[in-house]
Amino acid sequence: MPIPPSAQAARLSWLPHALHSAVTATPHDVASNAPIHDHRSMRSALRKPSLHVFALNVLLAGAGAALLLASSGAAAQRLTPDPLTPEALRVYEPRETASRDLTRRDARLLTMRGVRLPNALPSYPSLARWEAHADSVRRQILVATGLWPMPPRTPLNPGVFGRIQREGYSIEKVYLETHPNFFLGGNLYRPTGRTGPFPAIISPHGHFDAGRLVNTEVASVPALAANMARQGHVVFTYDMVGYADTKQVGHRFASDATSQLWSINLLGLQLWNSIRVLEFVRSLPDVDTSRVGMSGASGGATQVFLLTALDTVGAVKATAPVNMISAEMQGGDLCENAPGLRFGTFNVEIAALSAPRPLLMVSTSGDWTARTPIREFPMMRSLYRLYGAEDRVSNAHFDFPHNSNRASREAVYPWFARAFLGDTSAARYLEQPVTVERDRDVLVFLHQMVIDRNLTFADLPAGSFTPPPRQIDEAGLKAYLRDLAVRQLAGAWPSSAASLESFRRLYGPAIRTVVAARLPGKTESSLRGTTPGRGYTIERWVVARAEESDWIPAVWLRPASTGRVATIVLDDEGKAGLASPGNAELVRGLLAAGQSVLAPDLFKIGEHVLPAGTKTDRDEQAPHFSTYNRTDTQERVQDVLTTIAFLRDQGVQRINLLGAADAGVWALLAAATAGDALGRVAIYQMDGRSEDPAEALRYLVPGLFKAGGLPAAAALAAPTPLLVAGADTAFAGLSVRGAYAAAGAPSAYQRSPSAAPEHILRWLTTP
Repeated sequence: MPIPPSAQAARLSWLPHALHSAVTATPHDVASNAPIHDHRSMRSALRKPSLHVFALNVLLAGAGAALLLASSGAAAQRLTPDPLTPEALRVYEPRETASRDLTRRDARLLTMRGVRLPNALPSYPSLARWEAHADSVRRQILVATGLWPMPPRTPLNPGVFGRIQREGYSIEKVYLETHPNFFLGGNLYRPTGRTGPFPAIISPHGHFDAGRLVNTEVASVPALAANMARQGHVVFTYDMVGYADTKQVGHRFASDATSQLWSINLLGLQLWNSIRVLEFVRSLPDVDTSRVGMSGASGGATQVFLLTALDTVGAVKATAPVNMISAEMQGGDLCENAPGLRFGTFNVEIAALSAPRPLLMVSTSGDWTARTPIREFPMMRSLYRLYGAEDRVSNAHFDFPHNSNRASREAVYPWFARAFLGDTSAARYLEQPVTVERDRDVLVFLHQMVIDRNLTFADLPAGSFTPPPRQIDEAGLKAYLRDLAVRQLAGAWPSSAASLESFRRLYGPAIRTVVAARLPGKTESSLRGTTPGRGYTIERWVVARAEESDWIPAVWLRPASTGRVATIVLDDEGKAGLASPGNAELVRGLLAAGQSVLAPDLFKIGEHVLPAGTKTDRDEQAPHFSTYNRTDTQERVQDVLTTIAFLRDQGVQRINLLGAADAGVWALLAAATAGDALGRVAIYQMDGRSEDPAEALRYLVPGLFKAGGLPAAAALAAPTPLLVAGADTAFAGLSVRGAYAAAGAPSAYQRSPSAAPEHILRWLTTP
């Protein structure tokens, strides 16, 4: 029934005061410190009827009355939104879901990459394209292994002792303090009867039981080292963690879930050891630093190409990784995998980061390098060709099982003779017999070899080893690395414009890399249908990054009269969460203020699931899953960025973001990576998620704490206006407001101890 003019006038008589009260009142205005109603959290306030809900009703009634000036009573009734029922928010029809025609369009739900998943061999049309990708891969290695920011190069305090003299070479025992109180064991082989300085070869071993002391027909590290020393090289062999003398921690170091948050992992520890080994070898007075190379087999080869990839100054001049570079198998051990290490890349590309330095690829028919001559080697040559260095990469292929045998070693000897000794006569560098020492004569700390790589000094009888000069166990080493990350973040925290730029250069790439999501340049979308409502229309969409097939369902609520402002509402329950009482009130307030509302079902939420019985290869319990595949939270942040890009492509001029609890985490991480694409951001009910590892494991983003965590994400969002509502997010005591002040926008960051809904609305509707 139309409202009589007298009734309309009566309503309009109190409209100005109601609109002013509803739109400008806040539960806690940070600038004015106005009194507020006390609510435990925004979520609880939103889910229950309250005076704030009444205020929102006043807002909606007032907005409706304003439009009555220019419309009929029937138009006024259309301003009252229909109930947001779950059924009204469905994108897919039941028959579509049952037939699996649409949900299968998100390839992420159906497939996964893994240690043995064959990789396509990409090509790069230009050196610029390759080097841009190479920089990204290099950064990814550093972040995944916990080496961004890099740990301090504390004193190595090397111990070199126990010299054994043999014909043409000597052997010494060596220990290095690679982290404070953590010691790496090895052996140093030097030429005798010659005058240096000499070229040097760094030789990490593979997964052979005896480690650097293995001496069988399949592999012999001492034979390689002694022969190369006789040929005129200084050679340093050293342990994997848990092998031989390096037993303060075992080979399953930091395999717990919490360590993932800090990027503390076995691969990172071994790679750091290799970095310090390079430093040690270059410091030796009898080494020519212009001639330093690396060679290792299997897991040792992994260390070769990872260290060379990070060596941007070219300290490593030539390499010969043996039986490891493959597109088909990436290394199945903990020390070859770390979360995020191989997102969008694989070992062939990582090894190619050595270009244009000389590289010998040794391969064999009996393992995963069987097709190297026809697959991996041609790809490597194409990448070297970009540098005009095609002649610097070579392949030596044999017919054996996986090995580091004499044939493989005899391919390595002449390679380094040509690179470092200027001798092209391969026949002169055949392997000669050598005396292989007794284990106890070359071990550094152990009195006899202990094969079990997971046993530590703490597990061994006291009389079976000589303790390192100082001791640290696994708990102590992990605590040191965690504390180091905290100190590095605090030391880099921005307090001025200059320090903000430095902070962004250091922690911006770290956050972007661990989040593993980016704002797409272009999106694809399909409008599935519309449902008219009272004063707004529900549009049902599926949205994806262009050419990525990662389709997500979303509903877009668009008022009849709207500007170019939209708010993305994120909820742990997806778009169905709009039907909850609290969210419904927020949506009504946003619509009444002329904003549209987009609510997506992010990865594995709501309708973004596979129908029962759909065949999928995705197995999140597979070994090293997170080395090759993004976690749910990482995928969800990508979906948030995709929806932002979708609204941008639809012509929306200002895009806001709202999220609570885990959805607040997604919103904040998206804000940190979205650049200037966002208007305003509001997060609430974080419940200690910025600091509590137990909470963080629920929304797992490996490496997030090492990369600065949610505090760094908030600081990197500056100067995007950010409201943190509720008093339960301490941000580790770091001043996010200080970071915003450094960005020249101190008032753009607001904290409120209360999360009352009208405060959120005021924040999101402020121009």
